[in-house]
Amino acid sequence: MRRTIFRFIVAVAMSLSACGQAPNTPEPQGVVLEGLVTDKIMGGGIDGASIAISSLTTTSNADGTYRIEGLVEGVHELIIQADGYRLSREMLDVGKGEQSLEHNTQLVAYE
Repeated sequence: MRRTIFRFIVAVAMSLSACGQAPNTPEPQGVVLEGLVTDKIMGGGIDGASIAISSLTTTSNADGTYRIEGLVEGVHELIIQADGYRLSREMLDVGKGEQSLEHNTQLVAYE
């Protein structure tokens, strides 16, 4: 029984390595937006910043990075906010044929 399970695991591992990626790994839909939210004065990443564009939202990671999938072509308002910082509003133009965008934002802390 143990040999059968071991052979099955080895067969699955070999087939996955031959495919190049794990099964059920979906391709991103629409344009992917990635970026970094930092403190304008101190320069460090801001953890927990809220990022919203169109109807899509996410929160920045501990290092300030974020990723949003599913943007479509057009001009969108990007809103980024975090506790203790001023709100950032910017217009972002997603061009025809673009697959990914990078947009970094520096937030200003309240005094």
